[in-house]
Amino acid sequence: MKSGIFFLLTMTLGLFSCIDNQQEIKLVDADNFTSSINGKNVNLYTLKSKNGMTMQVTNYGGHVVSLWVPDKNGHFDDIVLGHNTLKEYIDYEGERFIGCVVGRYANRIENAVFSVGGKTYQLEANNGPNHLHGCFSRKLYRVKAFGDTLLMEAESPDGEDGFPGNLKLAVRYTLTEDNT
Repeated sequence: MKSGIFFLLTMTLGLFSCIDNQQEIKLVDADNFTSSINGKNVNLYTLKSKNGMTMQVTNYGGHVVSLWVPDKNGHFDDIVLGHNTLKEYIDYEGERFIGCVVGRYANRIENAVFSVGGKTYQLEANNGPNHLHGCFSRKLYRVKAFGDTLLMEAESPDGEDGFPGNLKLAVRYTLTEDNT
């Protein structure tokens, strides 16, 4: 009888260690992001490294929705703030810049105005009287490649948010074997 209990206890401990090594990562449901805005598709993309690091990114604003990384013991945790639905990113309350691509400027521009070469530009005041980050968090990015890398592109035309000049941008997300 004692050997049977020992065997059962050993098997149970073995199962727990297997569960820990094969930890289930609770990803955000991609269906919560499958939609369209102005006839353009919105989706959630999942990248996974060979060592298990996993990232989910939506092409709406380039938001990193989740990022599961291992600790020194191999236990995975989601280390970014993110929402579970596209609606929460669109109808945000509070901080709308969680995990997104910011731009054309990353920070606040006092009184939403700046001068270059003697010309003054009035920007969108989106943070009280100031301009904060810009509209890239609300852009819908075109996915150009998806596999080991997620490559997305967009444009910011002259005058968008009040900024001068046309701008083409590309954003690339890649997870490496060493979990970077």
